[in-house]
Amino acid sequence: MVLSIDTWHQCCHARSMMKTLPLLKALLPVLSSGLLMVGCASTPSDEKPVEERAPSPKERPVPEIWTGPTEPVIDYVGLANSLGLNRPKQELGYSEKTFDTCQAGYGFSASNNCRRETFVAINFQILCRDSEGTVSVAISHHELKPLSGRSVKWGMRGASETMRLDGEGYGQILRTFSRSQRTERLKLTADNDFVYVRASEAKRLVVPRNWCD
Repeated sequence: MVLSIDTWHQCCHARSMMKTLPLLKALLPVLSSGLLMVGCASTPSDEKPVEERAPSPKERPVPEIWTGPTEPVIDYVGLANSLGLNRPKQELGYSEKTFDTCQAGYGFSASNNCRRETFVAINFQILCRDSEGTVSVAISHHELKPLSGRSVKWGMRGASETMRLDGEGYGQILRTFSRSQRTERLKLTADNDFVYVRASEAKRLVVPRNWCD
């Protein structure tokens, strides 16, 4: 059989393709894997890594500090009015009255730690005399000068407070105690000067002239 040149070329090309086909089939998995790896490695990522930001001072939690139970704030003036012990300043002297804390109000609990207490009210006046030291003669009123507008600290049975006397030297102590303070010593201090007096005898107190200097 005689083949034309075109037919011969076609046969050679077909025979060559048949020899190459098994080789292509063998390389196909390797080529696919390589292309997949290259594609994965070269794919750009649009997601940026999340950076952890330290909280600002305003965002940082403030640790809670437990300070223990707080002392109740007592309205001594209101309680004195309720008990009838808030007398005019000119009514000098000591007075007291017992009461039930759970029925008192004015800062006392109505249900917790119910007990009997004694409310103490002391009105006093401090006057300075013209002379120094002790005197053995009576002093007239015009020889006395009030300790006007001075800060005075009182202390009695573990309780203390600083107050300011009015222009005529009057002061008032209002406080509650576990028992009567009638026989206790009351200390009154103005700067470096002080005087002791029995609480029930604190009325008009005459002190040396240097208190008013």
